[in-house]
Amino acid sequence: MSPRSLTRGCVMMAVGLAPAALFGFGVTGWYDRRGLHRIPAETKPEKTAVPA
Repeated sequence: MSPRSLTRGCVMMAVGLAPAALFGFGVTGWYDRRGLHRIPAETKPEKTAVPA
């Protein structure tokens, strides 16, 4: 593998990572502005059958 192809690979990874990170932070900010919860609320477990 030539150094040029290694550089091209790193550049292409950065080109893909930048939009993905911007999208992720954008969606997280949108959730926060709307007041939505990212972690589901805890629910109480239903009654379980007791062995006889």
